[in-house]
Amino acid sequence: MATRQSHNPHPSDRSSSARVVTQHSSKTSRLQVANLQTVLKGTAIQNVTMLTTKAGWAYSRQDVWSISEAGRTWDAVWHHTVPILAFAAPSTTDAWIVTVKVGARHCEVWHTSDGGRTWHSATVQTGWQVLTASVAVAGNGQGHVLLSGDPATMTAPQMLVNIKNSHVETRPAFSTKSGGLSDIVFPTVRDGVAVDQAVAGAQNITAPLFRSTNGGATWQPILLPASPHIAASANDKGGASYVVVNPVTFVTPSIGYLTLANPAALLYRTTNAGASWSPIHTPPVTTGYGIASAWLTPQMGWV
Repeated sequence: MATRQSHNPHPSDRSSSARVVTQHSSKTSRLQVANLQTVLKGTAIQNVTMLTTKAGWAYSRQDVWSISEAGRTWDAVWHHTVPILAFAAPSTTDAWIVTVKVGARHCEVWHTSDGGRTWHSATVQTGWQVLTASVAVAGNGQGHVLLSGDPATMTAPQMLVNIKNSHVETRPAFSTKSGGLSDIVFPTVRDGVAVDQAVAGAQNITAPLFRSTNGGATWQPILLPASPHIAASANDKGGASYVVVNPVTFVTPSIGYLTLANPAALLYRTTNAGASWSPIHTPPVTTGYGIASAWLTPQMGWV
């Protein structure tokens, strides 16, 4: 992993990489709502995240915008020819990006703490081509980056790199030649929960879920308690294919929620940072029914 550097994500800039570069003036980077559709024509927005009623972020494959004034103003704070694989924004001023060049055996992790005016990068060496990535960072600067090879093989190489105090660690917390983890969530510094590929087998109650208690260095499977209609569905089909719907959500360091889409729709809750899970809601449809949930507090949520 290389040293961090300050950098302007606009390729036209030829300034030294060690220099802190401010963003372009608002005259050239600010998009007014009147011409927003015209400017974004042909640009596939990957996601829009509003962190307050007035401010948030949006990004495409090669661009990032800081949104203000309840969406009336979009500031272009990032443009790069190298595609964005992952984006996360814990606040209206703090954002993280993972970029990978085609054929490269490393990736770049970018970070801004001033709303996109300046960006700092760290190079993560993998030794293999990174095809998918995810990044998650909390407001206290603690988080992680999950890098994966070809997801089609289901045994692709993977690497988990932790972020501490808004700095990418120099050594990976977890590395394997045949991984399959995704949607990793760390409710505490050491406790993590990850979703894996679907598991098949008659009355198999081993859902595609894993847990770590050492910051991601090792992972153990989590058993979900079976229910009568899951067992019946497994028998009818000669084996159940268990699918957890992303994302796994924690509202406190100990209380979290996940949804099981197949073979029956169920909502699960943990009260011990993912060590065990219990079903708390059963929708009326029992087979082939995907659900999703969102939670703000242990008491308030939507299904």
